[in-house]
Amino acid sequence: MPSLPVVSDELTSRVEDELVLLCSQTKVDAETSARVKAITSFPNKVDWDYVYQLARRHSVLPLIYSQLSTAAPANVPPDQLARLKEDYQNNVARNLLLTAELCQILQTFEAAGIEAVPYKGPALAVYAYGNLALRRFVDLDILVRKADTLLAKEVLRARGFVCGTPWTNTQQALLLRTQHNLSLSREEGRMVVELVQFICVLVAGRKFLGTLGDHASQRCGSEEFVGRGSVAIALCARFQASLGTTGLDLRCG
Repeated sequence: MPSLPVVSDELTSRVEDELVLLCSQTKVDAETSARVKAITSFPNKVDWDYVYQLARRHSVLPLIYSQLSTAAPANVPPDQLARLKEDYQNNVARNLLLTAELCQILQTFEAAGIEAVPYKGPALAVYAYGNLALRRFVDLDILVRKADTLLAKEVLRARGFVCGTPWTNTQQALLLRTQHNLSLSREEGRMVVELVQFICVLVAGRKFLGTLGDHASQRCGSEEFVGRGSVAIALCARFQASLGTTGLDLRCG
């Protein structure tokens, strides 16, 4: 594995660093695309393993693959493009599983009378990236009212989630009072949900969710929104339509 640069105040002049920076965005203009093509037009002069490791360190592999496969697929060595594509598709699969679970959790919370706001994870992917496939996330973060935290925990326990540490009631109360969150997991830690208590007035949470819903609606077209799980449901529908050749399927019902 090639060594990566030590962080410093000075900008590095490696062409691989420039390539990663250019590709680490959801959309590129004509000038950026031309520069990507120019850099990759001599693939033997690019340390592709360095590019891969740097992109992996900064969790931008999906973006790198998306831009390279669009701007200069013929310039990237086939084995390197295949490695990037494999990581991209693995990220697609994980994101789909997590988003499907989020849909179901939000619907279950709503049925139990728990008001919840998803943030980070799939919500940030569709809000900031415009595409679930382009952001890497490994867990689900959900805001709930302080008064609903323990009920939300029991709802998750009914879905097979458990706390990683067997807290006593006193320890759990201290954790919630100081950290304002509970972490639960399932499937040997591969499915993780972070319950985070609202630390601001609920109206702010509603405003945030409404803004996110409007944004998702604009990007997701005419999908029907249902209850407080609408953001996740809509982004699931939009992402399923853009799966391309992955052959994966998603059901949010």
